[in-house]
Amino acid sequence: MKSSKKVLAFALAAAMVVTAVPATNAQAASTAKLSAKKATVYSEGYKTVTVKTPKSWKSVKVTATSNKKSVAKVKKTAAKKIKVTGVKPGTAKVTVKVTYKTSTKKSAKTKTKKLTYTLKVAKVGVALSGDSVVAIGNTTKLTNTKKNSSRAKITYTSSDDSIATVAADGTVTGVKAGKATITAKITVGKDSATTTKDVEVKNYVLSTVAQNKLTELTATVAGDTKNLKVTDFAIKSEATNVVYPVSKVTVDSKDASKVTLTLFSELKDAATYDVTLDGITKTFVASDGKVASIGLDTPTVPYATETEVKLVSKDANGVVLKETEIIHDGINTNLFGDIQYGHYLNAKEITGSYPVAEIKAKNTVDALQPHLIIDHFSAPQLESASGYFGGEVRLARYFDGEKYIPLTGFSITGNIYEALQDVEFSSENTTTQKYQGPKYFIFKNLNIA
Repeated sequence: MKSSKKVLAFALAAAMVVTAVPATNAQAASTAKLSAKKATVYSEGYKTVTVKTPKSWKSVKVTATSNKKSVAKVKKTAAKKIKVTGVKPGTAKVTVKVTYKTSTKKSAKTKTKKLTYTLKVAKVGVALSGDSVVAIGNTTKLTNTKKNSSRAKITYTSSDDSIATVAADGTVTGVKAGKATITAKITVGKDSATTTKDVEVKNYVLSTVAQNKLTELTATVAGDTKNLKVTDFAIKSEATNVVYPVSKVTVDSKDASKVTLTLFSELKDAATYDVTLDGITKTFVASDGKVASIGLDTPTVPYATETEVKLVSKDANGVVLKETEIIHDGINTNLFGDIQYGHYLNAKEITGSYPVAEIKAKNTVDALQPHLIIDHFSAPQLESASGYFGGEVRLARYFDGEKYIPLTGFSITGNIYEALQDVEFSSENTTTQKYQGPKYFIFKNLNIA
């Protein structure tokens, strides 16, 4: 009895497994089906649909009809292939009728299977991208951003060819100052769409503006730049509305779109300015005035050739803050080197070779009591380990409370670490090429000899 129960249980389990097994490929192919059920095309676009039938079917015939022939038409291209072509925007359902027999016997009955295929015919579209402003004699390219059939054709027309012309590929050329409307029409079969874009033709088109020096700007301008005048530009501070007149306009000899503007006065540090030319305004922020690098503008000169050499200080963005002429007409006009030796040689302007320093005061004094101002050291020395320092003073001024008395030919010694414990700073700040911070330091308990 136990053995028979086990057999019965196994048989029931096996039956359940067989029932749960999905249909095999042979079973799945027991009826007809299409290679696809739907598709999307544009007018004159088409899709080919294949009818798949079981091998056991005999005398198979395929026919197809469209419920909207004005939207989609059908054509049989092979025994089991249907070509569905879009006519105009819309949706059409194609009915595919398959007749067949399951036996070759004369007595076998003819059977029918109907399948449905949906074709959506999308409407063409046109949307133009490209600059809407162009300078006289310059061009701008208009392109369609809408996705369409590769068979689509676009034609362009201008409302006024005397102002702007347009080529077959959408290239617009400025002829004279004014406004014109460009019309684009796209056509695919019986479907079409149109759009327009207004284009303004100007004498000049200002693209970019950037500061080059404290009194110099570089602009990118399209148009006949050789005719530019200083009065064509308007430069104004956004904060104060102060206008900065242009003293000179220079057009690059190799690139006519590169224009240099020289101003009468320096721009304010970190201020925002508007530059306007022919109705187009560009904005930029001036240099913060902080020196980030110092070096020679011409570090290498050709042999036996007179070359101008300048020492140039720049900010972090490459704006030239100061230029010091070192060599002019083959003559050394300034010294490039340490401040110590410059004073020994009585140089008018010392370029210096010291690192950039920025000091922010924590405690300040407003009222200046009797004090000594050191203008120039000769050769200061510092022993970094101990902090003891000393130096010859070439020029100093002593303030006795009422007047300044010039002094020279003495020295100062002390300990820098001790002096910094009781240092005071002036509330007045100053900025140089190498330093930004309080204008005066008050050191106490130093030795003067």
